[in-house]
Amino acid sequence: MKFSTLQRWGGIAIILGSVFLTAWAICWSTLLPAHERARDLSKIILDPHWIWIASLAFPGIILMIFGYTAVYSRLYTKAGISGFIGYIFNNSIYFSSRKSNLGNFCLSHNRELRTFSPTFFG
Repeated sequence: MKFSTLQRWGGIAIILGSVFLTAWAICWSTLLPAHERARDLSKIILDPHWIWIASLAFPGIILMIFGYTAVYSRLYTKAGISGFIGYIFNNSIYFSSRKSNLGNFCLSHNRELRTFSPTFFG
């Protein structure tokens, strides 16, 4: 496969990742009890919609990371050191947000934690 073909797929990945993350943000704010977020995050995690809403973010993050890598591969000769630093910061933010979301997703299925401390997440 040619390098330019991978870069084109990267553009498609950014578009699809944006769609997934937009759907996640809309569902997060409309279907989950957002008024409970400040007091007790465990009520949001125990909501029946939580699993599929949290599952929307995972492919979005992965696709966005692939897409930004493809964009940077196209611009790296002109971007210089500041472009590389921006690329590293951008991907580290995506990795850390995915790690946090995945941690909450895994903890929401741990029955011992839910019964031990219902306010663990808040």
